[in-house]
Amino acid sequence: MNLKANNLLVIGLIITLGVGFVSCKKKGCTDPTATNYNADAKKDDGSCVFAPENPPTTNPVTNNCTYSVNGVSASSQFFSLNHFMTTNWFRCFVGAVSTFPEMSFYINDTLATGTYVNESSLGTSHTFRYYTGLANEDVYYGNGVSGTITITQHDISNGIIEGTFTGKLYNINNDSITITNGAFGFDF
Repeated sequence: MNLKANNLLVIGLIITLGVGFVSCKKKGCTDPTATNYNADAKKDDGSCVFAPENPPTTNPVTNNCTYSVNGVSASSQFFSLNHFMTTNWFRCFVGAVSTFPEMSFYINDTLATGTYVNESSLGTSHTFRYYTGLANEDVYYGNGVSGTITITQHDISNGIIEGTFTGKLYNINNDSITITNGAFGFDF
């Protein structure tokens, strides 16, 4: 073998080894501001993923409850949440907390999204009631056929429930009130 052939062989071997070493560099995301940053990566492969500038909140719902009673609009500004066994009891007050009037929702933790007939006075799965005071005749409730409550979102893991409601409610004297344009959203 002549010197020229040896030189070409050595040069070829160096190039092959060099390419081998270059291709052995670990590829990945090398940008430390990326969510998938790889500190072991030596060569950026274009796979970097970045978080959105304004990430969405986990609870986009703010407590709200609006409705009309016999055509008169009401908007609740104060809220409370109670929990009894598997039922969440959402209470919304037009005045201060624990004042009247009060709209209450009894919604079972396992209730899926959908439309349900408003239950009667003893309902604890999907009921809404209206209280004008403490006396029995001040409590208006469904009769099992005269109204609906629609759950549009019920996300227990993020503590969000939203929906709409409408119907005719009755007290113990069979006096009635009509609830229209009802909408609610609670984060709990």
